[in-house]
Amino acid sequence: MLRPLCFVANPFFEESPSSVLTRTALHNGYSSILNMSADLQITERTMGEWILNDGMMCATFCKAAPNLQQELKECFYFQSQKPLGRSDDVIVQGMRVPWMMLRRPQVFCPMCLEEGYTRYIQDIADFKYCPYHAAEYLRNCPACQRPYKWRNSIDSLCRCGYDFRKSPVTLGDNSSAIQLLQLFRTQNQEIFNRTIAALKCLKPRNLDTMRNFDFMAPALQIGFKSEETLHHILTGDLETYKQLHPIAIFHPWLTSENEWMQATASELYSQLRWEKRLCATDCCCRQLGLTSSFFHKNLSMSATVLSEAVTGGKLKKTHSGVLNYYSSQNMCDFVDGQLEKIKIKAKNKNGYRARFHHLSDVVNILHIPNNPLKALIKIGLLGQTKKLNKRVTLISKKQTKTFNSIYISSAALAIELSLTARQFTMKKIIKSLNIESIEISVLTRDKTNIYPRKLLTPEIKNQIIVLTKSITRQKTKKTIRLRVQSIAKQLSVKISTASCMIKNPQHFVKNIAHIQHLPNDDQPTALLKEFKKWRDSHYTIPEITKLLHTTPREFNIRFFRKKPACLENILQETFYDKTILNKIRINTEKYVNILNACSLGNFSESQITRMVKAGLIRKLRCTNHTLSSCILLYYTSDILACKHGLRNARNILL
Repeated sequence: MLRPLCFVANPFFEESPSSVLTRTALHNGYSSILNMSADLQITERTMGEWILNDGMMCATFCKAAPNLQQELKECFYFQSQKPLGRSDDVIVQGMRVPWMMLRRPQVFCPMCLEEGYTRYIQDIADFKYCPYHAAEYLRNCPACQRPYKWRNSIDSLCRCGYDFRKSPVTLGDNSSAIQLLQLFRTQNQEIFNRTIAALKCLKPRNLDTMRNFDFMAPALQIGFKSEETLHHILTGDLETYKQLHPIAIFHPWLTSENEWMQATASELYSQLRWEKRLCATDCCCRQLGLTSSFFHKNLSMSATVLSEAVTGGKLKKTHSGVLNYYSSQNMCDFVDGQLEKIKIKAKNKNGYRARFHHLSDVVNILHIPNNPLKALIKIGLLGQTKKLNKRVTLISKKQTKTFNSIYISSAALAIELSLTARQFTMKKIIKSLNIESIEISVLTRDKTNIYPRKLLTPEIKNQIIVLTKSITRQKTKKTIRLRVQSIAKQLSVKISTASCMIKNPQHFVKNIAHIQHLPNDDQPTALLKEFKKWRDSHYTIPEITKLLHTTPREFNIRFFRKKPACLENILQETFYDKTILNKIRINTEKYVNILNACSLGNFSESQITRMVKAGLIRKLRCTNHTLSSCILLYYTSDILACKHGLRNARNILL
């Protein structure tokens, strides 16, 4: 159970969740957020659990201070999807922000830290200067160059001892940051979405100087529908990358997520008349980054081809957010000749879709599994096929329809006759009627059978139905078999454990001779009952830790042995019987570790240390020779005595 906090920070205007957490930790006497989480026994270390209003930390604060619940929930971020993915959104001050825009390297403004708190706007990526102080955001400690992390910083101090508040300040133009902050204050989601779409298109332009370039200023202008800015950027790219085909430059804008950007870029693209010219500048395309989707969709290049090009040095791969960008010193030569084939490949692709089925589609149409279908292709019964690559095989639609009219699979026949009999029963019945299947057993081990439709007349189908039903009626009593998966599920054990129990029942049944004298059909049921009796009196380590409210690590240090405490040593899973469980329960009730002692007596670690030195609390050093680990334990009675008063504690100890 989480220990309540004495103080909870009241959120300031536009304060970030990380700043609220930091101030709360300092008010409660903790040097950092990590120390506070360790003391509260909170194990979630991901940023999502820290800054989201349904995370463990916010739930703890709301419980400790109910009056601040609404203010805290408004301050913290809200996740739209659970669990949170790379492409999901987060609600920040009422605005939907892509999760990846908050996953930048953590930055800080020295002047904000001097004021004692930071604002939420610094969690948004892609702008350089603080809108409140016009100071450039810093990522590393000026003294030791360690990256700044608000969870690890000790009272605004780096691990090396340097005070982040004394970092050198560089002033700059913060107009774009102020404009972005104004979007959040007015909650203009449409302009913000267009700005994000423009950022995705602008980033590939300057891969070498991506961290030092302010992308937010032109992106915001495009977000406000500035056609002049968009035309200036595209015409500048066309002038810089003279030899490269315009479609490679316009592709991000033409396939953008925003309709206005698509229409404006398409209008400018239609006005261009491209002529191939020699590059006047050396390595003019080295900074141009084309996304992996461009290579996949437009040039039909697979991931394997791209990785080989990166390995061979033809392309340089840069990762930013969820996208991979590829640049080259001779991008013109690498892409040249491929762009002209785009229309031809698209036309051929549409032609394939009109005339061919994919292999997976034919599997569903004919009710024939993958391997038998490949065997029929080798025989030639499916006619003309086309293999695009190692994985994609196309089968003619016309030939598929012809094959389906001549032949039928056993699975399709069972569906047609509404039969639920097993496949070997169907095969045996059809064979007894002198109907032979197509011989494909040489090419595949699958038991699927293919029959000519002309042999399956209506009279034959009626005989199959009658014979199948008569065979089903004869099976009045089923033989119960012990299946490993079923035993493992019913007993909540591993599959390997269930297999050992079935192979060695004498270790788990008191009177195995009694079960062996039973009829064959009754033995599995009786054996299963005995397994359940044994399981009811034996416990696994996770079950014991749940019963005793302890952690697996503490249990392993104090009680784990290489040889299990129960007699069944043949198992790969460790079980403890009731006798051992009672001994462990007594031990856990008699002794507690330092964290439980602090929680039980509402003491700090230093207070417990002083009382141990005074002789008021006895301690025991527990050593596990198997794991070569030791742990300090304290008497529960002493902790409770000290909690109720030192005088009573002295009387008990005497």
